[in-house]
Amino acid sequence: AMDYGRLQEACQQNSRDVHLQPTEYFIQKQFELFDMIQVRHGMMLVGPTGGGKTCCYRTLQAACSSLQEDSNPSSPYQKVHVHCLNPKAITQNQLYGSFDEVTREWSDGVAAEEIRNAVRDAGSPDHHWIMFDGPVDALWIESMNTVLDDNKKLCLVSGEIIALTEKMRMQFEVEDLEVASPATVSRCGMIYMEPESLGLQPFIDSWIEQLPETFAFQPKIGESLRGFCEAVLPPSIVYCRKRLIEVVKTQDNNLVQSLFRLLDCYFSKYIPNELRPAASFKEEVAELAECVGPLFFFCLIWSLGGSCDGPSRRLFSDWAWALVSEDLRETASAIPNVTLPPVQDIELEGLNPGCAFHDYFYSLELKKWVPWMQTIPTYEVPRGARYEEIVVPSIDSVRLMYCFQHLVLQDKHVLCPGPTGTGKSANIALWLQKEAPDHFQATFINFSAQTHVNQLQDLIDSKLEKRRRGVYGPPAGKKMVLFVDDLNMPIKEYYGAQPPIELLRQWHDHSGWYNRKELKKFDITDVIMVSAMGPPGGGRTFITERLKRHYSTLAYTEFQDESITQIFRTITDYFYTSFDEGVKELLPQAISSTLHIFKQALKDLLPTPAKSHYLFNLRDIWKVFQGICSLRSKKVQDPIIAVRCFCHENIRVYGDRLINAEDRGWLGGKLDGMLTESFTFKPEQVFSSERIIFGDFNDPSAAEKFYYEIEDLGKMKTVMEQSLDDYNNMNAVAMPLVMFTDACEHVARVCRVLRQPSGNALLLGVGGSGRQSLSRLASFMSEFDLFQIEVVKGYGMNEFKDDLKTCLMKCGNELKTTTFLFADTQIVNEQMVEAINNVLNSGDVPNLYKGED
Repeated sequence: AMDYGRLQEACQQNSRDVHLQPTEYFIQKQFELFDMIQVRHGMMLVGPTGGGKTCCYRTLQAACSSLQEDSNPSSPYQKVHVHCLNPKAITQNQLYGSFDEVTREWSDGVAAEEIRNAVRDAGSPDHHWIMFDGPVDALWIESMNTVLDDNKKLCLVSGEIIALTEKMRMQFEVEDLEVASPATVSRCGMIYMEPESLGLQPFIDSWIEQLPETFAFQPKIGESLRGFCEAVLPPSIVYCRKRLIEVVKTQDNNLVQSLFRLLDCYFSKYIPNELRPAASFKEEVAELAECVGPLFFFCLIWSLGGSCDGPSRRLFSDWAWALVSEDLRETASAIPNVTLPPVQDIELEGLNPGCAFHDYFYSLELKKWVPWMQTIPTYEVPRGARYEEIVVPSIDSVRLMYCFQHLVLQDKHVLCPGPTGTGKSANIALWLQKEAPDHFQATFINFSAQTHVNQLQDLIDSKLEKRRRGVYGPPAGKKMVLFVDDLNMPIKEYYGAQPPIELLRQWHDHSGWYNRKELKKFDITDVIMVSAMGPPGGGRTFITERLKRHYSTLAYTEFQDESITQIFRTITDYFYTSFDEGVKELLPQAISSTLHIFKQALKDLLPTPAKSHYLFNLRDIWKVFQGICSLRSKKVQDPIIAVRCFCHENIRVYGDRLINAEDRGWLGGKLDGMLTESFTFKPEQVFSSERIIFGDFNDPSAAEKFYYEIEDLGKMKTVMEQSLDDYNNMNAVAMPLVMFTDACEHVARVCRVLRQPSGNALLLGVGGSGRQSLSRLASFMSEFDLFQIEVVKGYGMNEFKDDLKTCLMKCGNELKTTTFLFADTQIVNEQMVEAINNVLNSGDVPNLYKGED
């Protein structure tokens, strides 16, 4: 073996300086990189995330810089400058430079500028490494071929040719070379690094080293933490991989770091500062020493066991019991080649043997485990609250929000994956707006398939201020919480890269990005990233592990039946306080029946290409009860009306999506079954008339409109014809319609959606079935303004955005409720649908207004 002498000492020392473990493997990789730099000018560091690629070159950079000799300019040890950029966080034209299509003016690219800056420094002996940290694909790397072969020249479109100097090296840091061409790979030296060769031990050692210095008063804290980590973590991670299903895939080292992050949140208050010297912590540290075991296990449950789905949580809980109780060693299903560690001695006061660990919270003050629901005051619906404003806490939301705020308040980044409708965005937004401390400034961003990386960068930059030269951040004294919803929505490019996600990763890894005008990198401080996303599939993609590793994962699971029942029980009790007992007694059956129909719909009404809109989630249950809670006791005394309303809402929410008689028959059968089993009404009593229609439009002259059953269909038809005459008299373009019963029912359906807050409807049907004209009539009957775009020749995205601006301004400034009617024939550009999607999601379109607006 070759003797590296001084370099070996420098590498080991520089690793220790930044709390990295100088393991034999890690130091060996630095030597390989050093040797490669001597013989090649292009090299790639390849390997899965968490293998130490970034740390390897940074440590070698520090080691070479520390060995620099001024007297010997030809020595291999010189001061090293690393120029780091992510080639996919900008467009290809912004990477190499391009001509403006109209003015033919040349604008420079980031990579060209960085290489040019390194060439300018040819006079000094310093070394320059240009580090491309991002996915390699044939789009941008092919332009590098002349740089990487013996020519060593970068040829730009403008005709400029930049020759590399002897002191420059091109380095690439990539996860894999799946889409790189052989032409590129053959020109570069390869160094492969993998997390398996590092193992978990270096992570544990580095973390134990960095525990607060006040723990020195109680050396047993560090010893017991090390003992728990070394005994429990390796088999637990194997168990996770073999037995549990994760909502999104995670890396082993990320799970371990999530555990350390959660523990650090508890330990942060023991770090001495100017106001409290270390000596004053003696008694507090002694108290903490008694609770280290249960605290470690509580954090283990919410890090390793926090990223898996509902059924897997029960399995992980069994595994945790097998670790702490001699009697329950059998609960964890055995895994080949894994031996259970010895029983860990921890305090279990407050737990019944074998119960679900996830249902309990470990309280440091009480030194015992308490059920989650006891940690919050009993919830009462605030007086005068509207239906859509009520957020009832359930055990799922309480425990996830506790862990969430615990991490965010200590500047840790959190990712909340989970199925739609489980309250991810609602909970996070509620916390950021109502409960977050004053110095937290929330910024909301919704990703969608068409999110463009430049738009995202401009949007974030617009929220930042200059702190000092080259450093930007939120206003001084504030911290920005950047909430990115639907993180995995951006569409993948042909070769699989997702630029918006690469931009966020560039910030996580290198704490900043490039100003695209000045081509200078600037740092961004005081930002905490919080993200939510649905499970991959149906437009949502698998995102790169290199981004996910920076987050602690807190997975949302499908609600348990008890949670759903408790939530809607609370809401219906509030709305039905003034009703007769006969009506109130029906509420528990209504909740259980709605839940049953929802589960059956998920199982039987599956989406196929012909029925792509057969997608159901927990919001559908919410919509059913929104209708049921619209009834008022002044109008409804008879229980059968309430039962009819229950059937009507289910037919509206589920039945209106169904496209054929067979599926509608399925729903009718389910409702008949529910009526006889749960409500003890005969189906013919409830469905006594040919159609059940509820609405609030049948008495146009009334001062207060009530939502109730419309029994006289003839009167309804007269009311609609009267409204149609009024419409035709007031508008230049008349609608000569004949109101037959089906058309009246369509209008009633549209009116029902329009009267709901955030009521948006998608009308499917063949041309000429009256989708637009009946919507106009319904909007007129609801006394809303109607806005529609006019597509003329040359109508494009800019005109559409101006129209959208006009419409939103009108709603906001004049407080007029407006119906925005948009037909499929008006979609000139896919991005229009994208903008509409953003309005539905967040009520706003990113970058709709210019900076000066």
